[in-house]
Amino acid sequence: MNVRHVTSEDNVDEDLCLIDPGLVHHGTVQGGVISALAGPVDPCTHFNADFREHGLGECVIAQQLQVGSELIVDEEGHFRRAVLRPGMTQSLGRVDTGGRRVDWLSSFQRNS
Repeated sequence: MNVRHVTSEDNVDEDLCLIDPGLVHHGTVQGGVISALAGPVDPCTHFNADFREHGLGECVIAQQLQVGSELIVDEEGHFRRAVLRPGMTQSLGRVDTGGRRVDWLSSFQRNS
């Protein structure tokens, strides 16, 4: 089981580039299918040219973006992958990961 960036095949063009990177999600893959799916990736970190710690990189392609959907494999049996088209990242500045974590944790405390 691996956590990966996942998108649906209708969000990938013929060059294996993402059409809308905002439709990429974090997902768990097990046995070649999506076993769990989280929300969309955060543009502030994943599409930020100034934040190298966790960029989008490659994402696996599923038939559909839903739990139980099979991943697309190539002729060699490897997961087919999509990438950001060059120039789709932007300079969004420094990301205060510590402050963001504090905000995230406090949101759980407010909602409990």
